[in-house]
Amino acid sequence: MPPLAALPTAPGCARADVRAALAGWNMASLSDTAELVVTELVTNAVRASVQPGSSPPHLGGRTPVVRIRLLTDGTQLRVEVWDQASDVPVLCQAPDYAESGHGLALVDAMTEGCWGWQPAARGQPGKCVWAEMRLPSR
Repeated sequence: MPPLAALPTAPGCARADVRAALAGWNMASLSDTAELVVTELVTNAVRASVQPGSSPPHLGGRTPVVRIRLLTDGTQLRVEVWDQASDVPVLCQAPDYAESGHGLALVDAMTEGCWGWQPAARGQPGKCVWAEMRLPSR
């Protein structure tokens, strides 16, 4: 998938890319879950990439990007979302009435706790947040 600018439109673009890829892989039955997971992870990546007071967001004079990668072994799907921000994702319990803070809780629930993160390669800025989902039995 092509890199996406870390803009508010990125989650919608990511959803469309995931939907198309899963349809092409005959995994459309996983689309709803995968689209929700990628939406939350990309939204978090975009928010982490935005520097306060900067519109559009800039990182060293450039608009930061978010990269998405899908991997499968036929039994599960792994979604990886790479960004250039150093913030570490933290699962928290936001109050029900809160307007934000529920994203990773949704990812945790949809993936049965199978998600995590890793730093980018040495010398590169950012991180990868990943989530894995089991494919439905056929």
